[in-house]
Parts: sequence; C-alpha cells; structure tokens
Amino acid sequence: MTKIQQWTSIQNDFSQGLVLGNGASIAVSDSFKYGSLYGAAKQAEFLTQETQAVFSSFKSEDFELVLRRLWQATLVNQALKIKGERVGTAYEEVRKSLISTVHSIHPSYVDVKDRFPAMGAFLKGFQTIASMNYDLILYWAAMWNNAHGLGTWFKDAFEPSDGRKCLREDWEAIRKPYGRARGTTLYFYPHGNLCLGTEAEGREVKIGAGAENLLESITEQWKEGSATPLFVSEGTAEQKFTAIRRSNYLSRVYIEVLGSLGETVVFYGLGFWPQDKHLIRRIARCVKKAAVSVHKNDQKFIERASRTLQDVGITTITFFDAESPGAWIHQ
Repeated sequence: MTKIQQWTSIQNDFSQGLVLGNGASIAVSDSFKYGSLYGAAKQAEFLTQETQAVFSSFKSEDFELVLRRLWQATLVNQALKIKGERVGTAYEEVRKSLISTVHSIHPSYVDVKDRFPAMGAFLKGFQTIASMNYDLILYWAAMWNNAHGLGTWFKDAFEPSDGRKCLREDWEAIRKPYGRARGTTLYFYPHGNLCLGTEAEGREVKIGAGAENLLESITEQWKEGSATPLFVSEGTAEQKFTAIRRSNYLSRVYIEVLGSLGETVVFYGLGFWPQDKHLIRRIARCVKKAAVSVHKNDQKFIERASRTLQDVGITTITFFDAESPGAWIHQ
C-alpha cells in the first residue's frame, strides 16, 4: 500500500507549480458535486428539449462552444440582414440556462469567505497556480488575501487596455514583488473561468467588479450580450484541446504557463481522468517530481494517478493527505 504523507512534511520540497482540480472546489462547497454543468442544467430542468437539440446539433455539451457559435451566427445574420429569429431564440435559451445553472450551483461570496485565510496561506507558497476550475473560488481567495495583509501578492497577469483588462504580453515580468507584498504568486485558468469573457470583436477580457458582487456582474453582462463566457465546461481531452486552440488566452496559458510550472509540481483535487491528459502531458515537459493529494486514502485513485503520470514520464511521485493540516482549506 502506498504511503500517504502529511502536507507539512513535504511542503518545503514543493514551492514551484500548483495545479487545482475540481476536488479543490468540492472541498470548499458541496455545490460543485455534479457530474457536469450540462448535466446539472438538465437535472434542474433549465434546458428545454429544443435547447438540448441545439447542443446535440453541435455534438457537444460545452456551453462556451455552443454559445459562441450561436452568437457568431446571430452577428452574421444581423450584418447580412437575414431574418434568423430561431438562431436568436436558441442563443437566448442557452444563455438563460447557463445563467440559471451557474446561479443554482455556485456558492455566494459570503458562503465561502471563511475559507479564504487558509487558502491564502496554502496558495502563497507557490510561484505559479493553474486552476482547471471555471468557478470564482480562486479569484475570490486571491483578492481577499491581497486586501487583508498580503498586498499585491496574487496576480492574474491581466492589465488595463482600452478600459478593459487583457492578458499581459510580458506576464513573466510581474513576478517581481510589488509595493508592500513580500512575494508573488501568479495564477491562471487553462480552461478559462467565469470571470473571463469574449467580446464581439473577439477580444478576450476579464470582467471587473467588486469581489462580493462579481457573480452578479458576470451574469448581468451575459444577459446584456456584451460578452460570451470564456470557459471550457465539458468535453473529452480532444474537445478541450480544440477549445484551447481557438482562444488566444487559453492557448497562451497552455503553451507558455503549463510548460513552465517548474521541476516540482503539486496536483490538488485533480481526478487524473482521460479528459485531463492533454494538460498533464504539457505540464510534464519540465516536471521531475510531483506531489498528488489523496482523499480518504483512495488506493484506486493512487493507481490511476500513478499510471497517468508515469505514462508522461513523471516517475518520482509523492502522495499526501488532501485533508492534512496546511493543505488547501485545512488549517
């Protein structure tokens, strides 16, 4: 049986890269315990039969893909003065179902605020974080800890551009501590995030608002149609990789960030399922040692994670208790 370490006994050996999976979000809130966003929408009956048919026509359950294609079709119809009421109706129905689903499963800022101090203590021990989750947990925790003693420690590498925030071209340059912050942790979203959107002309931006009102601000912009969501919610590894390639932000994070997380990387809450392989393969380019969180001494998970990492050339693997003191939300 594989030995499970405590986080405090290994943390000094792992301070470069951190990869957060859905298990990290589930640890914060049971609201994220669902098979898929599309499945949650169906279960809550937010998707009509007609709306489900739209997803089927694209052979996808990815809200981002379906919304983007319908939105583009609507813009083409408008430009050519083509009457396309059914396209517009389908777009509105998919958008409303997404908004309703996100509101029904995403915890509020107040509901998870008490977790932020522990998260900050854990997260600031890494140089770079890659969160595979579309939710706002990491963003909220980073902003809260910056405002409560750390200064500008956590940075997402976005900068103002024509009134909106876009990813910096020279994001590596901001690793130098700024102001009263004594260190820097950069964080990115390889599969996108609720706080990211794509505007009509194709520019990818971060949606700005006060942390406590951010979820409402995001869904309001979706309602207004000023931006479509930029996050990959479903799909196989191949489908996810296709989505990454059609986005400038996701492509840059995949190429520039994941391939340079460092020689030591921690995986917390990642399932190591087949749909994760495209990311793990890229991360493995420079990794020599990996630490993997384990929930409730799950030996089947250990076997799956070991096999997946060994397949991409990572053979030095340490497993640690996901609920041990100092790990993620556990004090």
